[in-house]
Amino acid sequence: MATFATLEDLKEQCNVQHNEDDKRLREMLDAAESWLEKTVQQPLTDIAAKHNGALPKDLKQAMLIFGAGLYANREGVAFSGQPTPVPYNLMSLVTPYIKYR
Repeated sequence: MATFATLEDLKEQCNVQHNEDDKRLREMLDAAESWLEKTVQQPLTDIAAKHNGALPKDLKQAMLIFGAGLYANREGVAFSGQPTPVPYNLMSLVTPYIKYR
């Protein structure tokens, strides 16, 4: 469960004004927070502790941008005329788990 942004924060970022997608949006928000923590390679709680218990605004915004990207592009490819890879979605979720030998 996301700690540093709310469902309402993500709905505002996505300009969503209905409740039909709330479950998916929560899942995307959780994934975005997990992605951010893996990307900065430290617990977000440690960063927040240095900022009076809140995540810095730029990191929170990064999380919301990523979550909104997951919502807008629910596949690994975006179709706007010609199929275009959406590199930050799929690989950003998978890359932190790759075990290099």
